[in-house]
Amino acid sequence: MARWLRGQQPRGRAPAVIAEALGRKLGRTVTIDEIGMANGKNLSSGVGLQFSPTVPGAIEQVCELWRSDVGRRDFLTGSSVASSALVEPSRDWLISMPDSQVARSGGPRVGASDVAAVRAMTTALDRLDHSYGSGHVRPVVVHYLNSVVSGLLSGSYREPVGRELFGAVSRLTELAGYMAVDTGQAGLAQRYYIQALRLAQAAGDRAYGGYVLAASMSHLAAQLGNPREIAQLARAAQEGTRGQATPRARAMFHAAEARGHVLLGVRRAAHEAIDRAENELARCDRDRDGDPEWIAHFDEAYLADELAHCHRDLGEPEQAERAASRALAGHPESRTRRRAIGYVLLATAHVQQREIEEGCRTALHAAELLFLFSAPTAARSTWRTSGSGSTPTGRSWWCVCSGPAFFLSRGGLNGKAAVRPEPGGRPPACEGATAARSREHGRPPAKGQGPPEKGVKGRPERGPRRGVRGWLARQGRPSHWYGAGPRPPRGGRPAGPVGAGAGFRARVARQLVV
Repeated sequence: MARWLRGQQPRGRAPAVIAEALGRKLGRTVTIDEIGMANGKNLSSGVGLQFSPTVPGAIEQVCELWRSDVGRRDFLTGSSVASSALVEPSRDWLISMPDSQVARSGGPRVGASDVAAVRAMTTALDRLDHSYGSGHVRPVVVHYLNSVVSGLLSGSYREPVGRELFGAVSRLTELAGYMAVDTGQAGLAQRYYIQALRLAQAAGDRAYGGYVLAASMSHLAAQLGNPREIAQLARAAQEGTRGQATPRARAMFHAAEARGHVLLGVRRAAHEAIDRAENELARCDRDRDGDPEWIAHFDEAYLADELAHCHRDLGEPEQAERAASRALAGHPESRTRRRAIGYVLLATAHVQQREIEEGCRTALHAAELLFLFSAPTAARSTWRTSGSGSTPTGRSWWCVCSGPAFFLSRGGLNGKAAVRPEPGGRPPACEGATAARSREHGRPPAKGQGPPEKGVKGRPERGPRRGVRGWLARQGRPSHWYGAGPRPPRGGRPAGPVGAGAGFRARVARQLVV
């Protein structure tokens, strides 16, 4: 600060620290550009997008990313993803030499107990995320990284402890990127993944670097609709970890490559990658003693989940149904998100085989599981990611299948129609909400089953309803699902992130989004 007042230009982390201190004093976010320390360059827009060639540069990059994320800077939350920014770090990771030294002197002493604490926090936060979604957990992760972990990286540690520390921080940074994807912040997730890849390089863990490429970056590329990048990232992971990855990790790499070939429409290459993934997993030791902690979760159920995606997009519904059933049988109850995805895959396979009723029942299981998630984007991405490809489009699938799926998808899915709707685009007729409420209260049934029920103005009610309301009523869902609950006061707007109106869609949306 004294040098700045004397007219000198602060360097290193000083500009960011000064901007953060001024921001706290003013009660708002202050950028480096605003205080005139960017040297004419827009430094903030490139935070986290560089694969730094040096270890000190990597520490500076990732700490600046954490500070910016905690400050909720607009350039992070509103940034888009460039496909080249996903592939270029993988190239740098492939050709870069190992870091010769990571030890640091100066600052607080960091020991093995600090590394163990970071790992324990990562395990606990990951368990919470799998159970409740990222809406509650991601702010905790980011604040922990910025307030605690950044101080550890800037501390003093010997070479063995430094390697272990960079490995633990890399896994927690990757988890923060995964949560950013889950909450709909793809541009922010890209930055976290790049820095997690660089930290894994500093840790000397090539196998985990391959995991970041094949599991994290390729998943982001899939959500963004870049199938070529999926296959390229998976291949880079295989080449960069040759001789250093376990069979379980190699099985995951091949499964990711298969997803890329499927979306590219290369059927033969996709089936070859699927066969390699199954063969590698068959070689794994079931006690998993030789596997690192970060890949131990990839079991037969996870592989079956990936294969169900592949068979569904290849137009092979019978194989997709078998794979989704195996995945659901293998996933424990604690894997809420994976079980929800499995139910969506199974429902899609039923619909592709024209088993509409079975698909409807299965889809509602997924909707009930998604009630547990706090982030609406997490719920929507489950349906969107699991429903792309050869699924029906728009109302012909969602209105027939379930109301919750329609609202979570916000407009349905893009793909080829696998089920033809009835003439006029309407779903099959089924018993309506009025008939269901009549049975509950002992009143005469609706038209077709007894005397018609009178309306508000003396007009008879219409016959059995079609679409979502009727189907939900026939399945015996709670009354508030199809709009029988109390309406909000006149002129008022009910609270909720979506569905601000008083109609049927708004009420279902408020039941689904916490």
